[in-house]
Amino acid sequence: MAEIFKIPKAFTKEWYEYVWDYYKWYIICGIVAILLAVFTYFDAKNTVKYDANINFVATGVITSEKAEIIAAKCAESSDDLNENGRVDISFTQLNFTEENRNNSEMNYALTQKLMTLFASPDEIVFIADSYMLEQLKKMDSENEIFVLPSEWAPQNVVEDDELAVSLAESTVFKELGIDSSDMYIMLARADYEDGLNKDEINARKIAEFLIK
Repeated sequence: MAEIFKIPKAFTKEWYEYVWDYYKWYIICGIVAILLAVFTYFDAKNTVKYDANINFVATGVITSEKAEIIAAKCAESSDDLNENGRVDISFTQLNFTEENRNNSEMNYALTQKLMTLFASPDEIVFIADSYMLEQLKKMDSENEIFVLPSEWAPQNVVEDDELAVSLAESTVFKELGIDSSDMYIMLARADYEDGLNKDEINARKIAEFLIK
C-alpha cells in the first residue's frame, strides 16, 4: 500500500522545501510580475509629459543647451495642458544637413520621421530654414499641411502667399546669439472640427512669443 504524502508543518525547513519544489515557478512568475509593475509605475511617474513640442527642421543644428533654453523660455508663455503643475516644452531637431541629405538611408529616415510628425495632431509648431521651407512648401501643395499665417499671426508680420513667418527679429534667438535671419515658423493643421483645441491655442502662443 502506497504511503500517503503529508504536507510538512508550516514554516519548518521541510515546509519551505516543499513549497519551493511544488510552487517555485509560480513564485518566480509572481516576483517578476511585481518587479515589472514597480518598474512600470516609476517609469510612468518619471516620464515627462510635454505640453507642446517645437520641431526644428533645418539644414543646420542648434546646440542641445540652446535648444533647452528656447524650450524653457517658450514654456513661460504656454499653458499647463497636462495640469501637472508645470509647463514642459520639448525641442525636437530633424537635421537635414548636407551629409544627411547625401546619405540615402539617413535622408529617408528623416523624411519618414517628418511625415510621422505631420500625422500627429499635437505636433503643430515647426521651425525651418529657407532650404527646408521650400521642401515643406512642396509637401504642403499636395497635402495642405500648414495653416496660413494670416489665420494666426499678427498682421504686421504676415507676407502674402507665404506659409511661414520670419524669425529674423526674434528676441529669444537674438538673446542666445543665434542667427535667425534664415529661420521661419509655421503651424501645422490639427484638423479639429469644433474650432481650435487647447493644443492649437498653445501652439499659437508659442509661435507669437518666438516671433517677437
